[in-house]
Amino acid sequence: MTKDHELARNRKVDQIITRKMLGIFGWKRPIVENSIGPYDPSAFDYYEGEIRQIENEHRAFLEKYSLDDLSLRFDASGVPKDEGFWDSTVWKKLCYQKIRISSQTPPAWFDAGFGNTLFKADFNYWAAMSSISTHEAVCLSIGFEPSKFEATLYENDSRPVVEFFHRRYELVNRRFSDSPRISNPSPEEFVEWGRNVHLDMHEEFVNAVDKIGKPNVQKRDLDVRERTSLLQIIYLMAMDGYGFSPLSKRSDIPKLLSEVADLNGIGISRDTIRNHLNASKEFHKGEWKTE
Repeated sequence: MTKDHELARNRKVDQIITRKMLGIFGWKRPIVENSIGPYDPSAFDYYEGEIRQIENEHRAFLEKYSLDDLSLRFDASGVPKDEGFWDSTVWKKLCYQKIRISSQTPPAWFDAGFGNTLFKADFNYWAAMSSISTHEAVCLSIGFEPSKFEATLYENDSRPVVEFFHRRYELVNRRFSDSPRISNPSPEEFVEWGRNVHLDMHEEFVNAVDKIGKPNVQKRDLDVRERTSLLQIIYLMAMDGYGFSPLSKRSDIPKLLSEVADLNGIGISRDTIRNHLNASKEFHKGEWKTE
């Protein structure tokens, strides 16, 4: 057999097997980066092994036929001919059940992790948005295009990667969707909150948002009068809203305020709150009244 003849036969065999195995013959293992969330590079091993086994069984079946024999038994598109000199049903039944099952149950693109490079988010595009939904924020923080994952289809899915998504969605949803002020945050607001609560976010998303940046605001220190007014406002709100008493030696109010701050992604310590409250009462020597 000449080299050209061998190449022609191999092309014919590939054509026949492709036709028989339909879409699964061309399935290729995706490239998955170790990104945010669970990562299991072996997740595609079983499916890939099944595909290769089916392919090898078909090649072994065709091994005994020359190029001329194959041309007699299969048409130009790889479909078996129903000729009297051979039983095409044997070929049609070969691995039929395996092919049917493999065609109907391919692995999900995220089975090995959300770092599938085919579905990586366009971070610069999303960073320029004026606002993003909870779903979009979760997907972008993990690193993939929001349109590529429909969470409602996997509500009862126990795969670790899906459970990770749902837990993060619940966290973000409670912060923003339940907020009377910000239901759809800007990318900057979301990243700022994520940093405050130490949320593990995709580095490229964070960098894209930081690159967009915020408008330049001329900063200046508060003068004495402004600082005094601000401290008094804080003190009045703490006293009227939380019952803070200037006469109390020990108070739970700084603890309560720090817990409210934590719920809203604001990092401020009890000591800082206590120090400002104590400083503010120095600006009023009379009796504090709330009614």
